[in-house]
Amino acid sequence: MSYFTQQILQKKSKSCLFDFNGIRNFFIFLSQNNWYYSNYEYLSSFKRGIIIKAINLISKNQFGIILLIEEEDLPAQITQDKIIKTYEIPLNDEIFYNVFEFKLNKDLEDQLKFYDLILTDDDFQKVIYAQILERKKKLTQSKIAQFSAKVSQCIQLLQLNVDFFGNPITPSQAIILVQSISECQQIKELVLDLGWCNLGNTEEKWIENLARCQNITTLYINLESNNINPEDIQIIGTTLENLINIDNLYIGLQYNKIKEQGFNSLNRSISKLKKLTTLNLDLFKNHIESDENIEFGIHQCTLLTNLTLNLNQNCIQSKGAKSLGNAIQQINKLQKLNLFLGNCQIREGINYIAQGVSNCHNLLSLNLDLKINNIESQDEEAVNAIGNQKKLSFLNLIFRENQFLDSKFLGSFLNQLRSCSSLKEVKFDFNSCAIDYLGLKVLGKSISLCENIQSLYLDIGQNFLFEKGILDFLQEIAQCQKLFKFALIQNYSDAMEFRTLEQPEKLGNSLLKANSLKKQ
Repeated sequence: MSYFTQQILQKKSKSCLFDFNGIRNFFIFLSQNNWYYSNYEYLSSFKRGIIIKAINLISKNQFGIILLIEEEDLPAQITQDKIIKTYEIPLNDEIFYNVFEFKLNKDLEDQLKFYDLILTDDDFQKVIYAQILERKKKLTQSKIAQFSAKVSQCIQLLQLNVDFFGNPITPSQAIILVQSISECQQIKELVLDLGWCNLGNTEEKWIENLARCQNITTLYINLESNNINPEDIQIIGTTLENLINIDNLYIGLQYNKIKEQGFNSLNRSISKLKKLTTLNLDLFKNHIESDENIEFGIHQCTLLTNLTLNLNQNCIQSKGAKSLGNAIQQINKLQKLNLFLGNCQIREGINYIAQGVSNCHNLLSLNLDLKINNIESQDEEAVNAIGNQKKLSFLNLIFRENQFLDSKFLGSFLNQLRSCSSLKEVKFDFNSCAIDYLGLKVLGKSISLCENIQSLYLDIGQNFLFEKGILDFLQEIAQCQKLFKFALIQNYSDAMEFRTLEQPEKLGNSLLKANSLKKQ
């Protein structure tokens, strides 16, 4: 089943929320409940659903199967009279999704499948799901005009995926493309990948016609490495704030130069999108500095449940971290939080981030990247970051290359884990953090207090460790009765995984033996 899982992952829309585990659990469910299918084939996907077709091995008939995250409505084409079976599958303790088997004839398949507009020359009016995938093809203006003309004829279009990444597209050419998309008034989901094009540093408002698509609820737009400056961002932001029905937004702006002025402008625009539930903002390396006040208006999006913010390699410093922490603590419904703040020079600003996170009482998943921030051991207020997370089931902390994890600080910080009674999966990256063998033992003791942990990943490479410290650590975590998956990285080239914990001494000897063999 892993083959079909990977096949769907490769083909599904970038806007689709299903991940590897969700799709894999579906196939596991089929095998456990005797749904005898074969010849799986991907048809289409959207934000909260995936549609595939398959052959029933008993009846030899073809059926459609749709996976929906809970509370999502069926596509209008799949009416109740077509439904054969309905099942509910747990994705985890908090989230379920529904699976429907339905009658699938040729007409319905044509309505549900993705059309490759490059190969389609007629019947545009029946196209509902479409894609144009021309990544790194050195597209000419005539080709762009040809594709755009096809898009404009798809008047029933609900979802469109356009991948023009790595093409020398100019603003005037982008105007033609966006104008054609704006003709599709019913479109709800749009994936527009224009990374590594040539759309920045211009006065042309190439994106403004997108504001006519008032029915868009999901927008994925990648503008990576386009030389975009603060003035460009203002044009983009003005367009976004007019798309008032968006609830799922991804904006990729890596390797641009929006600076703090552009950042503030973009945040003000996003704050006007009151229906947002999912926001993914990638601002990696954008020359954002805290010389002026950095504004985070995301707390005004009161329905947010899923937030990903990548500010890696932007010098926001402690002042920027304070503003971010204040915003986060006001997002009461947040369930999934991913913060990437590597090499942001936040230093003592970790305390503001920790305070903000500690006030998010509904978190199920927390991914916090604080690598290379010159954080020091006296910043002990940070221990409150996870202390109030009663619902948290997944935790990933990346503290790589911070010279601050002495045993006292580590113990204070990680003792908060015991209050996270729902915690099942933990990942810690403490590479190059000056941890000694006492600190490692404290770490093991803290983890052992988490009774429900099932999976543990730990990177402790490039630290001041001795064989006894590793053995003591293994003795501590052997008390985790439910732990069945354990991965330990001691050096850059060392990776050891144990799916079933045995005696701690045996684990310790295995690790030490592996190290001695490496030295020979």
